[in-house]
Amino acid sequence: MPLGRFLKILLSALFILAVVFAVAVQYEGIQPASDVQSLAGYEQVVKEYFNYARSSTSALMTRAVEWLRGLSRDDWLTAAIVLIAIFTAGLWRSMSKLWKASDNQIRLAREAFSATHRPRIVVRRMGVELVKEAPIIVEFTIVNTGEEKVTKCSWNTVIMLLNVAGGVHGQLHYETDTADFRDGPLSVGEGMKKRIQDKTSLSPSDFTDLEMKKVVLHVVGHVAYTDRAGVTRQTGFFRYYDADKRRFRVIDDPEYEYQD
Repeated sequence: MPLGRFLKILLSALFILAVVFAVAVQYEGIQPASDVQSLAGYEQVVKEYFNYARSSTSALMTRAVEWLRGLSRDDWLTAAIVLIAIFTAGLWRSMSKLWKASDNQIRLAREAFSATHRPRIVVRRMGVELVKEAPIIVEFTIVNTGEEKVTKCSWNTVIMLLNVAGGVHGQLHYETDTADFRDGPLSVGEGMKKRIQDKTSLSPSDFTDLEMKKVVLHVVGHVAYTDRAGVTRQTGFFRYYDADKRRFRVIDDPEYEYQD
């Protein structure tokens, strides 16, 4: 038997027992068990009980009908207004829950769509201009290779000269000021070319160290971008300049080179 049907039967039985008990409490004709000496006496008690229950129910119905007949038109109108108010309150509560559930469904759908159809920012075509006693100029392109539009993005870049002996984590020989910029939307497949320039000029000694490969030029930064669902992600990049090939190469370090 299904659980719902069983509960309905159980509640109905409990209700009937409650009604029987209420009538029995009010019935004064029931005698103690010692007064019932035979089956005939027991049958007589049962008949009296049911007759009393029938008469009590009939009297209750009669009083209820008389009370309803005594109501005026204004009373009926007031009752109707109260019922309409109760129904409206129940409807409002149900609709509120429905709206909340709908909002949750829309939010989950947006998050699912954003997770599968998301923007993805990569940094490409990085180049540099190195001139003695002139500022270092680095150019690169931020490209959206994902499947969704970027609504806004910000990026931060630092130019560093690191001693070759220490590798990526070597002694810092020279570092530019941080450059932090903000841009607007970026459509799918669209790219933005960026150009950053040091605030100071490259000294002759630093230029000589670059030529002698005592120091290596590094560019490190990150791009924070937001999609239409409001989800913000980051792309980090860390590149070093290969003077022999005259190009930047990616440093394989997930702490700096990553995509969320």
